[in-house]
Amino acid sequence: TLGQVAGQLAKRKGLRVIGSAGSDEKVAFLKDTLGFDAAFNYKTQDRREALTAAVGGTQGGGLDIYYDLVFDDTLDIVLDILNPHGRIISVGIVAAHQGQSVAAPKNLVNILMKQLRFEGYTVYENFDQWGAFCEDMTPLVKSGEIKYAETVVDGGVEKVVDTYLNVMKGVYKGKVSVLTGAADL
Repeated sequence: TLGQVAGQLAKRKGLRVIGSAGSDEKVAFLKDTLGFDAAFNYKTQDRREALTAAVGGTQGGGLDIYYDLVFDDTLDIVLDILNPHGRIISVGIVAAHQGQSVAAPKNLVNILMKQLRFEGYTVYENFDQWGAFCEDMTPLVKSGEIKYAETVVDGGVEKVVDTYLNVMKGVYKGKVSVLTGAADL
């Protein structure tokens, strides 16, 4: 859901948005429903080829901004195709949650040589902006300008662990909630 919202906000700012997802259905959702300019299936497509093609091939425009939720070896690819003065916004480590190794890019020298900016963000450092975010986002979501997918799992607290594991496997699309009853609390 974070990537879906970030992509839509980027589109609203006039940026070209490329997304990746773990199924063809999710790729179609990114392009057809959310309006991403390009998207690819990172499980079935070569990520370097897909990203390079999405930015216009080897003679294309490259990337200016990379929004990273996963922190996997895609960073190696991104560091190669980012434009000079490009930015990496790192907001998650889904790879670690999925039992994968987190990124250890071999081409970090590109940060220096291309004068890149690589910055991490956590929600904990930005709680002071929560009110303004909600004030800006609520009308956009209510009006349908910002779209989202949601999966609701019914079954109470006992479903939380399995649901979390399924989230990490990419079983669901979008925001996932587990319905619990008052008796579960």
